[in-house]
Amino acid sequence: MKIEMEQIYFFCAVFGSLFVIAQFALTLFAGFGMEDPGADPVFSDGGDLETDHSGIDFFRVLSIRTVAAGIAFFGLAGMAGTKSAMGRGLVFAIAAVCGLTALVIVYFLYRLISHFRSDGSVSESTLPGSEGNVYVRIPPKRSGSGKVIVNQQGRSMEYEAFSDTERELVAGEPIVVKEVLSSTQVLIEPRATEHSAAD
Repeated sequence: MKIEMEQIYFFCAVFGSLFVIAQFALTLFAGFGMEDPGADPVFSDGGDLETDHSGIDFFRVLSIRTVAAGIAFFGLAGMAGTKSAMGRGLVFAIAAVCGLTALVIVYFLYRLISHFRSDGSVSESTLPGSEGNVYVRIPPKRSGSGKVIVNQQGRSMEYEAFSDTERELVAGEPIVVKEVLSSTQVLIEPRATEHSAAD
């Protein structure tokens, strides 16, 4: 059975659009896929979007999200073009340009969203004094790092943690953030509890 270009445009528009809508909904309501913007690569791992300021690297742009958007707009533009008096070759060229344009736009859109999500300027100002618990044991006197889960602005955030205490802090121990060392590292101290205060 011969497949017409109109059918190809239709399937591209439908499946591409459905994937883009589903991905965007998951991003908004569940934060799915936004911790690592390049975690769903097609040709590469997407790189570090926050440290790459050299412009457009073509292989960084290609990911499942961006390619799906490109396919969707390729299909939509193609469907619109087939209803005009333009030749098939011209319609295909216009659809391809629209698809590539959408691909690049979506790339920069996710890059912008990722930047806002990873920008610690607001959270870091409220982080000192936040309470949480040790997730991975923390060696004493900054001899190594561990992990903590901190309750911050209604969310549970994981940080690499150091301690100045003389003893090791074990998993599950309550802590409080003493100082922000970087966007991913904190200095913590044991949190006084009613039991320890009574002792």
